[in-house]
Amino acid sequence: MKKFPILTTICAFISIGLASCGGGKPTPKTYTVSFKNYDGTLLSESSVLKGETAVYNGPTPTRPETDFYTYTWSGWDQPLTNIVADCSRIAQYSENKKTTPTYTVSFKNYDGTLLSQSSVLKGETAIYNGPAPTRPETDDYIYSFIGWDQPLTNILSDCNRVAQYSETSKPKTTYYTVTFKNYDNTV
Repeated sequence: MKKFPILTTICAFISIGLASCGGGKPTPKTYTVSFKNYDGTLLSESSVLKGETAVYNGPTPTRPETDFYTYTWSGWDQPLTNIVADCSRIAQYSENKKTTPTYTVSFKNYDGTLLSQSSVLKGETAIYNGPAPTRPETDDYIYSFIGWDQPLTNILSDCNRVAQYSETSKPKTTYYTVTFKNYDNTV
């Protein structure tokens, strides 16, 4: 019967030891999941128990559109399940190609008459496909086409381009009257 007091004493020591350690239940381990946008900016953070699933509670992630694309949030770069360490999840986006705007470039002659029109994608270079621009000569000048009044590159709106000409003076002609006479001075 003497075994029971020793056993009781051992049990008492174990109980005291467990009570001093939090009742024998281990404290659950938690981890931080950082939710970041495509550019690395922090959107939200979430604490998760080891092995559990993270929950994102921030605003719907967004990405600004560009000239050629819009973006729709499609989820995270890695699963949110079975979190076992501090970690980050990066927002992912589906890329949606925008219809590229086109602009009309009207090519006009010196007098405003329309020579040709060209449809150009935003930011691209216009190409003139009409007849060679001409300007009739005058009594004093001859004209040669030298290009357009503005560049044909980086078109960002509907616009006009006007033909430009160099002006060359005509040589002056002097006219003389020649009178033909007969031997008797008759004309």
